[in-house]
Amino acid sequence: MASEIHLSPEAIAILEHAVERGEFATIDAAAEHAVLQRDVIPWSDELEELIRPALDELDRGEGIPYTPDLIKQAFARARDQFERRAIERSSA
Repeated sequence: MASEIHLSPEAIAILEHAVERGEFATIDAAAEHAVLQRDVIPWSDELEELIRPALDELDRGEGIPYTPDLIKQAFARARDQFERRAIERSSA
């Protein structure tokens, strides 16, 4: 039995991006996967306790946005550090 659901534009964009990356054949498959994943790790008091510090940081505006740009920057910094250390070792 199929049902109609309404999602925010942000949620739709995330699902569409997953389809564009080839992770799912359709937006329906991506949405179904997202819903079913929720059942894999049910929300519990124990989970809440484990992630509470991170949630509190986000509430205070201290979170770091996990974006493709941030990942590129992190890898670029790591590559630069690796290359510097390799040069230092070869010069020693």
